[in-house]
Amino acid sequence: GRISSDMLAKYHHSDMQVFSALAKAGAQVSITGGTCLAPWLGNMDNINLSPVVPQTDIPATYQQLDCFYYRVPSTVKEAYGFVVIEAMLSGLPVVCH
Repeated sequence: GRISSDMLAKYHHSDMQVFSALAKAGAQVSITGGTCLAPWLGNMDNINLSPVVPQTDIPATYQQLDCFYYRVPSTVKEAYGFVVIEAMLSGLPVVCH
């Protein structure tokens, strides 16, 4: 799964293919802050796109995931977001690119 700002600019251009492939392989994909991806992924089985949640709900959101996925476009200049540290502190395996 992933937790992000609900802005297309925060996603890598290939993320839709990654999420789609995972869903087609049977994985349940949960993207909090992913309603901006609805034009590409909104009608796919195994993909749940939800809006941003309040900061107080983020720990519970991490607990619903088995793995955390994080990748941003090369135009976003950050080594990693706080969400990566939060996911790791929650005990989740983290996949970053």
